[in-house]
Amino acid sequence: AVKGDENPVKAAKLARRIAKYEDKGYGSCWLKHEKHAAIVADTLLRFENERYELLEWCVMPNHVHVLIRVLPGFSMEQVVRSWKNFTAREINKLVGRRGRFWAPDYFDRLIRDEEHLVRAKRYIRMNPVKAGLCERVEDWRPGGPAMREWARAVRFAFRSLTWIEGGLVSARAPVV
Repeated sequence: AVKGDENPVKAAKLARRIAKYEDKGYGSCWLKHEKHAAIVADTLLRFENERYELLEWCVMPNHVHVLIRVLPGFSMEQVVRSWKNFTAREINKLVGRRGRFWAPDYFDRLIRDEEHLVRAKRYIRMNPVKAGLCERVEDWRPGGPAMREWARAVRFAFRSLTWIEGGLVSARAPVV
């Protein structure tokens, strides 16, 4: 559902329309660049198992899918805000721009049961294939567990990336 929308049917329709546009590559595609995607990936990994359990994730060219279980003492809103603030600041600094990087809202969904969890993980994992970015999920930048190694390798390749204290993560956050 769209955060803050009281009409779930309307929110679901809007979320589906936005996902179609994202998959077609509309909007800003800052995350198609490995350095930018690595900032997001590294950020997602930074507070894994401290603020949330990171169950599945995928960095797309113009949005990010993340499936998390927020740990006690943190809220989804805190985690998303911190994640967006940090990654926006770092990527904007890297490309020499200012202003909004992420869309103001994010889309989240409550996972109802084990079957829904399995479907959500598959949806996130298969998103690059569905969007036509690759033929096999293995051909896309790694996501989920495999992306940990990719993110670490890219982070070491670009040692200019620095960390500040802050929290991180979202369900699906489009770039503006």
